Parts: sequence; structure tokens; C-alpha cells
Amino acid sequence: MHGGVLSEGSAAASGQDSHRGLIGREMSVARTRSFLLLVLAALVVLAAACGSDADDDASSMTADDDATVSGDSQPFEISSDAFEDGGTIPVRFTCDGADVSPRLFWTAVDEGRELALIVDDPDANGFVHWVVYGLPITARELPEDAPEGRQGVSGTNDFGKTGYGGPCPPEGAPHQYDFTLLALSEPVDLRPRASAAELRDAIEGTVLEEARYSGFYGR
Repeated sequence: MHGGVLSEGSAAASGQDSHRGLIGREMSVARTRSFLLLVLAALVVLAAACGSDADDDASSMTADDDATVSGDSQPFEISSDAFEDGGTIPVRFTCDGADVSPRLFWTAVDEGRELALIVDDPDANGFVHWVVYGLPITARELPEDAPEGRQGVSGTNDFGKTGYGGPCPPEGAPHQYDFTLLALSEPVDLRPRASAAELRDAIEGTVLEEARYSGFYGR
């Protein structure tokens, strides 16, 4: 009888040990799962943070690139404070007045070796009023009444003279006068006093950019 009791007690103890072992394993598994869930959550948070930083960096780079592009991509333009583009050229700058050249100024160019200027009248079969070449690429303006030879080389206009010859149309409808500035990839290889036709031939294939400003004058 005593042996049976002992046998039952041993079995009960053995069952309790097994139960404790099972509980211990379950607790261990639960702790492992909790730890893995914490690690997974941390990885999700880290990935989200990295993605946000990457988006911020991308946005910043895009903004910087846009700023660079907008800052470095100014259009090549020529202008004058003597008259508006498409406006009337004052008498002072014509053969009916002092016949001096108007002040011209322009934006910088990103590349090139030289600048050239041609002023002509498309309403008179391209009659040429001014030819200048060999202008430094760094030049930004020609002053009013620009002296010959101070900047660049003077060509010969269709009046048969060097330098500027202002608008001098016949009576009738106003004529248009185009001030065309050309940015060139190579220096102009021409003697002084060259004509506009000679200049155009010499610069063929070397024009990088072209800017135009126009005015009207009539009698």
C-alpha cells in the first residue's frame, strides 16, 4: 500500500515537473515572440525615418537643382535704355539728329569666344547701319555714341563708312531696325572694315546664341 502511494506521489511529482517545464517553454517562446515583435517594430520605425530623410534629401536636391538651373540659365538678351523693344527710335539716334549710337547692354553668355553686332533695316533689303566684331565675350555693353575701336573692330556699313550710321529712311511708313548680337564659338578672322556680308560668311557655323532688339523710325 505504501509502495502504491509512493508510486502515485512520484507520478504526481513527475507530472508537476513536466507541467512546469511546459510552462517554462511557453514563457520562453512568448518572451522570444515579444522580443522579435519589438525588433520588428524598431526596424519599421527606422525604415520610415530613413525614407523620410531620403525624401527630404531628394526634395532638397531638387530644389537646389532647380535654383541652380534658374540661376544659370538666363536667356541671352540685348536691350537699350534709349527706346523700348518695338518702340520708336528717338531722333537723336538718326540721321535727322545727332546720329549717335544708342547705349546697348546685354546679359552674359555661358560659353563662347567673341561677340559680334549687326544693325540693319529689313524694310530696306537689309540695309546695314552698323557692324562690330571682335567684341570680348566678357563685354556687357556699348555706351551711347560708342567710339570706334574702343571695343571690338569696326566694319563698314552700307553708307560706305565705318561705325554707326543711324536710321535714315525715305518718307513714308516707319522702317524697322534690328540690333542683332551674336555669341560666337570662335574668334572672327577678318581684317578691319569688313562688310556685314563678309562677317556673316566668316561666322557661319560658329554662332552659339543670338539676341535681337528692334526699334522703328519714320519720316
